[in-house]
Amino acid sequence: VSQSVEEVSKLTNEIYQKIAESANLIDSVAQKMRDINADNNRDIDYITQLKTKSKDISKIMEIINKISDQTKIISFNAALEASSAGEAGKRFAVVAAEIRKLTEDVIHSTADIDNLVSEIQSLSDKMVLASEKTTKNIHHGLEAGDDSVENIEAIVGSIKRSNEATKQIVLAVQQQQTAALQIQSGLKELSEGARQNSEAIQAISESDTEYRSVTDNLTTIIAEFKTKEE
Repeated sequence: VSQSVEEVSKLTNEIYQKIAESANLIDSVAQKMRDINADNNRDIDYITQLKTKSKDISKIMEIINKISDQTKIISFNAALEASSAGEAGKRFAVVAAEIRKLTEDVIHSTADIDNLVSEIQSLSDKMVLASEKTTKNIHHGLEAGDDSVENIEAIVGSIKRSNEATKQIVLAVQQQQTAALQIQSGLKELSEGARQNSEAIQAISESDTEYRSVTDNLTTIIAEFKTKEE
């Protein structure tokens, strides 16, 4: 029984160690998730800043577009003035045409930039939403991890108490075994004493028998002696 209880105690202690290691592992994973969450929040800040900068670029593009539109109008008016100036205005008309062409190129370029900025803003919005979703998932994971750690700690506490109780049982069983051995030894001593008493009684009985035999012989001799005297 004692050996079985000790084996149970050993097994319980091993389970306790394994669960404690699992709790430490979960805590380590939770810490890594917290680190990932911090990095994710920082990325959200960067994305938000990028979105703000892209809006600033859009505002600058609006200003450039306005300037380009005004420049285009000015170059168009200049071309009209050059055509009305006759031969003297031909060179000026060429310059005005180049300015108008450059202005149109700028307008096309700013349109492309606007499209890119819009795509960046749209992508930034998606990244923010994805990061926020990741943050929520991380929070849920952390909460689940904390609950798991609490449950494991409760189990570890129960196993620890059970292990202590098992040790007490082992100690009690060992004490009972010691007491049983002492009782067994005492019973052997009592048995030996009883045997010795029995032998002593038997010896006394034999001595009494011999005494009675001697007494009977003496009585017979005395009786015969008295008969002869008469």
